[in-house]
This record gives sequence, C-alpha cells and structure tokens, in this order.
Amino acid sequence: MAAPDPSAAVAVLGAAEAARELAALVDLLRDSVDGGASVGFLPPLDRAEAEDYWRHVIDDVAAGTRVLLGVRAPDGRLVGSAQLELAMRANGRHRAEVQKVMVHSGARQRGLGRALMDAAEAQARRRDRSTLVLDTRQGDPSERLYRAAGWTLGGTIPRYARSANGALHATAFYHKVLDAAASDGAAAPWTWTDADFAEMGWHDCLVHAVALPDAESHELALDLDYILEWSCPAFPLAGAAPQDARFRVAPVTLVFADVTELTAQLDTPGELQLDEIRREPAETIGAGGRAVPYPRWIVAAHGGRLGFRATGFTQYRRGAARSVGNSQHLTLAERGGISFARGRTDT
Repeated sequence: MAAPDPSAAVAVLGAAEAARELAALVDLLRDSVDGGASVGFLPPLDRAEAEDYWRHVIDDVAAGTRVLLGVRAPDGRLVGSAQLELAMRANGRHRAEVQKVMVHSGARQRGLGRALMDAAEAQARRRDRSTLVLDTRQGDPSERLYRAAGWTLGGTIPRYARSANGALHATAFYHKVLDAAASDGAAAPWTWTDADFAEMGWHDCLVHAVALPDAESHELALDLDYILEWSCPAFPLAGAAPQDARFRVAPVTLVFADVTELTAQLDTPGELQLDEIRREPAETIGAGGRAVPYPRWIVAAHGGRLGFRATGFTQYRRGAARSVGNSQHLTLAERGGISFARGRTDT
C-alpha cells in the first residue's frame, strides 16, 4: 500500500467548482464503475446517469449536508474524489459517513486514496464529527486501505451488493472514532469555501473595508475580523463580579467569485458589524456540462446590506487568531491594517 503522496493536492470542492469539474467527475465515476468498483452503480455506466448523480451531489454540497473532496495530478487534472455525508438528525450530528473514495485507474499506486482518507478525517474534525462509518464490498482492495488508515471492521452483511455478473456479495462495515483531544486541539483552518458554509457564521464580525467588483475580476472582497471561537461565561451569581466574554478573532479576506446583480444599501459610512451572511436558493446559469449554480447572497449588517449573485466564495485567514474581550474585534495594529491579501501576511 503506497504511503500518502506529500505532493497530493487534496482540497474541498465547493458547489461552483464541482459544477465546473462535472465532466472530470463523470469520467472518474465511470472509470471506477467500469473497472469493477462497488460504488452503487453497475457497468456500463451511462454518462447521463453519472451526470445526474453528480448534480445531486452538487446540490447537497450547496446545501451544506455533504463535503466533496478532490485530488489533482501535478498538471491540475482531477484524478480522485471522496465524500463526507454529514448526519443531520438531532441525535447524529457527531457522525459522518465516508463515501465513494475513488482514484482514477491511471493515477493509482501513488497514495492518493490514503491522502483522500486523511483529508476526509481532517474535514470531519473541523465539523466536530467524531464517529465515522463507511462500507465496502468484502474482499475488495479498499479494505486494505481502510485498515491501514486505522479503521475497525464492525461486521459484515451477506448478499448485500450485486455485481455486474449478477452475483451477490457480502459488504463489510467499518468505523473509526476520532480522538476527541486531537479534534479539540486542531488548529483553525487557513481557508474556507462555500462548501463550509453550513458550519460557518459571521454574526458580530466587523467588516473594515469592501472592494467592489471590477471589469476584470468580477470579485467582491471583504476585509473583516472573523470570530473563530467565543466563550461566554455563565450568568454570575448575585453579588459576584461579572466576567467578560472572550473571543478568538483573526483577520480574514472573504472573496465572492463571479459576482453579478450587486445592490448595496449602506446607511452609515465606515465599518460594518455583520448580522449574518445568508445564501438563498440558486438559479442555474448555462446548460449541459456548463451549467453552474448561481445562488443569491445577502450580507446583512447593522446599518446596511449587500445583495448579489455569486457562484461561491473563498475566505482566507491572514494571521494568527488573538484572544479579545467584549469588543469582539482587532485593532488596526493587531490585524496589520487594512488588507485584501489572500493568504498569511503575519510571518
């Protein structure tokens, strides 16, 4: 079993990026199914059926109920993917299921499958999903990958999955419980995308500056203080001194892509304290393989709001998080002034 390739570029694919990569995702699924992988389809897999499947996946990603990971070859081609389906019921929001770990037949034996598994675990930790499950056809090479990654066989069910020749095969169910201590101590991410939207919140974040779209980039950028964590003390007992809330805050640049239909209503000039960023149902722009979900976004603040359509966003953390009090924001000196940089600037 190949060790994870340290150069493997595994990344979360947001809905807009996944839509742009639809053809590559279809090719990947068809390659896996036609090669005998047990991933819910039988060969030969029709392209239209594969496209329909991926469109449903993209809808789930846009809704925040699924995380889609992609791994690229050095030339930028998408050659592998994996998914993390997030349990959404009230009693299961600590769970997630790893699904459809696929690497193209022309890119195997390079550790890409292990890289995808490691990335899926990292995404689960970020979302406080500590109990992970998956299933695979018993006896498949994938079992070696899962065992090598520390997964435990929970049991098997006979005659569970059908192969192309009509034979019925047992399926093996695996689980992995992530170390809570490691999860709690994980560092805050340096980038987020619209795939992370369901796990994010901007309430009370302070916007220091806004860069409006231009004819070249069609991007809307916000320079803001992002609240990573907050600790609000319990209501004090009578006679006890009140305690300040504490917040971990970092400077970030939030960039929305392919912005159109921008409207702005700003009642007061200067800084804006956000109420929320809201994503509304998407319209589909284009047709066929070029169709792209185009949701409407509302940036609502005390004293103003922005409305626009955008295919998605990326948020870049520019520096280390600092602990602050009730102000909930950083001084200009602490955040390095106003900036729209896309990456770390405090090194």
